[in-house]
Amino acid sequence: MSVVGIIGNEIELYARFYDTGVLFDPFEIQDVGIYDADVGGTLLDTLTPIRISTGIYQVIWDISDSLNQGKYYHEWTWRAIVSLNLKVQRYIINVLPSIAAPTPQLEIRNNLAVGYWGRNISQRIQCEQIPNKVKVLLSDKLLSMGKDVYLWQQVLSTTSGVIDCSCVKDSTERADTTCSSCYGIKLIPGYTKFNHETIYSSSISAGLTLTDISLNTDIKPHRLLLDDGVTTGIIESGAISFYNPLQNNWDYKVDIALIVSTNTVTTEFSTDDITYFPITEINDDGKKPVGIDDIYIKITVTRVSTTDRSPEFEIIRLRHAITDQPFIKILRPQISEIPSWTAYGRRSENVGERFWTMPLDFFDSNIQLDSSDAKILENSFYERVTGINVGNRFVTTKLNYNEEFTIFTHQSFESRKSQPNEVYTNLVF
Repeated sequence: MSVVGIIGNEIELYARFYDTGVLFDPFEIQDVGIYDADVGGTLLDTLTPIRISTGIYQVIWDISDSLNQGKYYHEWTWRAIVSLNLKVQRYIINVLPSIAAPTPQLEIRNNLAVGYWGRNISQRIQCEQIPNKVKVLLSDKLLSMGKDVYLWQQVLSTTSGVIDCSCVKDSTERADTTCSSCYGIKLIPGYTKFNHETIYSSSISAGLTLTDISLNTDIKPHRLLLDDGVTTGIIESGAISFYNPLQNNWDYKVDIALIVSTNTVTTEFSTDDITYFPITEINDDGKKPVGIDDIYIKITVTRVSTTDRSPEFEIIRLRHAITDQPFIKILRPQISEIPSWTAYGRRSENVGERFWTMPLDFFDSNIQLDSSDAKILENSFYERVTGINVGNRFVTTKLNYNEEFTIFTHQSFESRKSQPNEVYTNLVF
């Protein structure tokens, strides 16, 4: 949840508090802090919240003229009921400079009136807001005619929550077996679905509690196996934080090789580390993890005989949408063709189909405008949500980013259908 503020102006900041989807007034709400970082940072201001209505509270921040453009945060600290711990949440404020009118010329040049900037092309473009007009035109076109697609992008070393994968080898770049932990990206969890929160617990995650289970480091990626001489073992994750205030449903995938047909695996979840439910019931009423909380995962693996090969656990992933419309829109312009002439006459050749879309900050307000995070990366892929190609996945290639008007207006790419034997089709969650 982010808002935009202008330097030198006041901005109204709100917080809404829900209990099982219904607005309610918490037992305690402390003063709201304004910070310059999402974690830690400098406290710039302290504001007293005002109750607007049930569950809705407001503060008003006067943005100082001396403040720099950038991303700031308002932090709310609250307690639902007297017996619960305090909860803390920060929300983004994108602070932008005010757009001042252009300074008119003080002297007449070339018989032009005072203040005329027609001969200064860059100034004319800025003052007539041509870049913003182009961006609005493109966004209207995309919203009216664009096709909905889910987007997956590979994680980067700067992505929050990633860890180095155990499939990385010194002798060769290839793992010993197909890596479900990172999909060959070398960073876990490999790919994430845009506008979704993805959480995971892998064989090498910190905080695991293992009962009659050990990490096998003989092959890469490392997997968790039953100890010799036992038929049952338990893998328990530590607390994994999640943020699901919209109470959206969860998807999940457990990557474990059973090896032997009689081997079994049971996966359970909990939000209090006391009462566990089967993972298949994660979206049931009263059990679904919602709000801001922690989730715990318990995996029980068994084999019939101690002489049977052990199941091999690698990773479990869970995710949920963070918006009501967790997809992007793409649009294909007219197909490009070039003429050519042969001994038999003229013919036209297709020079490829390109799709285009807006910067990703158009679909996720938490992404900073005109930043590298707004770009679709090479080797990303998307899946059609509707139409005759629903469910089909396509890989993006030959990306191009348009910044001709000094702002990031749109991006385009070619795509190809993912083949049955590719990681995008069968493996990536």
